[in-house]
Amino acid sequence: MAKRRLVISIISLLFWPTLALAQQNSEGQSSQRAPSTRPSRESRSSFQESQLKRIQEQLGATEDEWKVIEPRIVIVQELERNSVARANGGLNGRGRRGGANAAAAQASSSSATVSPVQQATRELEDSLGSKDTRPDEIKSKLVALREARSKALADLSAARDKLREILTARQEAALVMLGILN
Repeated sequence: MAKRRLVISIISLLFWPTLALAQQNSEGQSSQRAPSTRPSRESRSSFQESQLKRIQEQLGATEDEWKVIEPRIVIVQELERNSVARANGGLNGRGRRGGANAAAAQASSSSATVSPVQQATRELEDSLGSKDTRPDEIKSKLVALREARSKALADLSAARDKLREILTARQEAALVMLGILN
């Protein structure tokens, strides 16, 4: 039963960022915030809160311990989300999916704050969408994306190290099993 609960928690954590971002975007809020700031409890969805509560239970953390651990977990999760940006799917000449909904989504996402990795991904995707883009321009966008990803992964590694500093061996192992730490 405990193994089943762990598997369900891991699967839930994998889908949590998508659901949280979808809820924020549907309310017209920014899908990104500075990773160094802790989001208020009011701004988190009830789903996020329940996931964090399950993590606290699995760690066996007291309320006082959790006040220190929780913000570091949230930062790690945000940095992990920001370090991975994928292209928008099939390229249709502009590097974006077609249709009115895609145009509306692109317009709303362009007004939201984006991570450097997401920005570099968009720029490379736009370059690939045009057949007239010079190879040297594509190369420079590719270098920029790789540099942004390297910096994001370094920030993520530092945040994970900072989280590890305050954990017991059992808590660290639980977070490794949940995919929050590596």
